[in-house]
Amino acid sequence: TITPTVSSSVTEYVCQLPAGTETVPTISATAVNSGASVSIKQANSLTSTATVNVISKNGYYTTDYIVSFLITESSDATLASLNLGGGTLSPVFNPETTEYVATLTTTSIPYITAIPTNPNSMVEINYADNVSEATTITVTAEDKTTKVYTITYETTSSQNVVTEWLEDFANGVDCLTLHTTTATDYIVTAN
Repeated sequence: TITPTVSSSVTEYVCQLPAGTETVPTISATAVNSGASVSIKQANSLTSTATVNVISKNGYYTTDYIVSFLITESSDATLASLNLGGGTLSPVFNPETTEYVATLTTTSIPYITAIPTNPNSMVEINYADNVSEATTITVTAEDKTTKVYTITYETTSSQNVVTEWLEDFANGVDCLTLHTTTATDYIVTAN
């Protein structure tokens, strides 16, 4: 689509192109007055301009018309892939499905890789603090359209997960023993 409407009094135009356009379109033009000559210098990239030069039949008048290009911003806010650094995602990833359950063998939240379908989209991952919470992945398209993917967690670990501790330890912590199982997991047992 070319805007504004073509007129002999307007010399600058914008050619609106669909999202994802990578090929420079070829501009063509026809003179309104018979006998006038038209020459066109095509754009060599989507960021350059095409120039349409019209010379009157008698050669006394010449006008240049400039055409620039504007690619429509993409509204694609989908993910091309969604992968976990551990565990199993269910259902199998589909860009249109936004709710998932991750089955884990530990109580640690895995690293998540989320790749947008459109490389110009932004991806923000808000990780859960523990397996009782959900991780959200927000994809923002070029035109600011958003889509939110949610991952909830199930664990097959026999380890109990403490998400809230109500003891105020007014009598000290001598009644507890701390055992390190990994660099990030600890087991607290009563003496």
